[in-house]
Amino acid sequence: MKGQFEQWVARLQISEAGQKIIEKVRSSEPSRRVGGGSKNVSGRYPSRKMGVTIQFESHRVELPIIYQLEHDEDVLEFYDQPPQIKLDYQASNGRRLGVLHTPDLFVIRTNSAGWEECKTEQDLKKLAEKNPNRYFYSGEDNQWHCPPGEFYANQFGLYYRIHSDREINWVLQRNLQFLEDYYRAESLAVEEAIAQSLLAIVSSQPGITLAELLNQSTGAKSDDIYILIAQEQIYIDLNATPLAEPERCLIFRDEQTASAYRLMVEQPSVNLTAISPVVNIVTGTTVSWDGKGLNIIHVGETEVILGAENNQLIELKKAIFENLVRQGKITSLQTPEKTAISTESWQRFYQASPEDQAEALERYKTIEPYLNGHPPENETVPARTIRHWKAKYLTALQKYGCGYIGLLSHRSVKGNRQRKLPEDTLAIMEKFILEDYETLKQKRMLEVYGALVRACEQSSVIAPSYKAFTKEVKRRTGYEQTKKRQGHRAAYQHESFYWELSKLIGI
Repeated sequence: MKGQFEQWVARLQISEAGQKIIEKVRSSEPSRRVGGGSKNVSGRYPSRKMGVTIQFESHRVELPIIYQLEHDEDVLEFYDQPPQIKLDYQASNGRRLGVLHTPDLFVIRTNSAGWEECKTEQDLKKLAEKNPNRYFYSGEDNQWHCPPGEFYANQFGLYYRIHSDREINWVLQRNLQFLEDYYRAESLAVEEAIAQSLLAIVSSQPGITLAELLNQSTGAKSDDIYILIAQEQIYIDLNATPLAEPERCLIFRDEQTASAYRLMVEQPSVNLTAISPVVNIVTGTTVSWDGKGLNIIHVGETEVILGAENNQLIELKKAIFENLVRQGKITSLQTPEKTAISTESWQRFYQASPEDQAEALERYKTIEPYLNGHPPENETVPARTIRHWKAKYLTALQKYGCGYIGLLSHRSVKGNRQRKLPEDTLAIMEKFILEDYETLKQKRMLEVYGALVRACEQSSVIAPSYKAFTKEVKRRTGYEQTKKRQGHRAAYQHESFYWELSKLIGI
């Protein structure tokens, strides 16, 4: 730990004076014991991150902030009631004051460290009115400030920050409290087969609600799902909706897929005026130029070709065309409409691999400023590449009702489609499907998969994932499989239909 601290100090180039302050905070006991009042409830929070209890004297501000610090990956360490610091400032009557002050917390973050004070918005307004030189609200950053605290901290390359109850996300607070027991119990674990089953459901149905997952997950308990959420093996935006309302909570395999899903559903508005005022520069768009109606029949990398009524073709450099549009000399004759997302769009979204989603999100992040008409000054991506991605986005927006789909490459479905599992894995998987699943005992897939995994471990064979196993079972779905599991009558509906031609006497 000491070595890590020294590396952190060296990386941030903390001054010697600042380092001594931080070392004193880390090695000292809390400078005072907190107590409650008529309006506050004090207490101690057992911090898993710090391995000690953290004092709080306000359950309305200080405790919620401690919850956030506990679960914030950017926070490395935090300490309550650090050693006193001296604040020098001018009172409202003009007198110079030197006040010894004990901040609520000292926080060490990935790229900074400093003191943090927690107060209600109501108290801050009263304090600012009483002494504006110590507390004031800035409309520029919408934050409360303590100038003497910030001045003291800046001397050592540290910060001083004020938290008010206005900035607390109470949905997140509810969720953190809901999952508290799951965060603390390190011994809690989910059986591998059940975890794989849940992950398979979430992966195949991005955006499934927590209520649906609780109902679909045969063999899994609600605790199993909450453990996977707490361990971040499946993702839910804890800032968005409370877990106590499962029908509103959307679950994904990871945060990346959740971001992609939001782009699909929310359909970020595209400022077509910024790209080309009123005109969507894609094939098929009807435009007006100098009082004449023209159709865009080709959009290339450098040229745009327009078609007139008399079959005349007009070739323009793309830069010239865009300039005429910006000047308002070329306008659209079409009214842009927000189209519904097509079924094909959702199919393409579900087929995309995590790598495809990551690439598409990165592409969207790059072209988003251009779509909104605010291109960055120092762009590192080649202009030709940006034009290509932008064109793919706008084309997909028109074709599918969702531009994000155009940024998916679907590399996972390209190239060699040969099966990649080892032969011995395929053989043992087929054996269990034939002899354990496709029988009149009608065992559940999860149960058979668990036995398969154990058999693979005993035979030192690589076990297939639950997703691969279920895919193989579904590949065999049909008359024969239903007949083996449920009998002839149940399988009848899956039997192939044949026309029978017979010769009728007398006809």
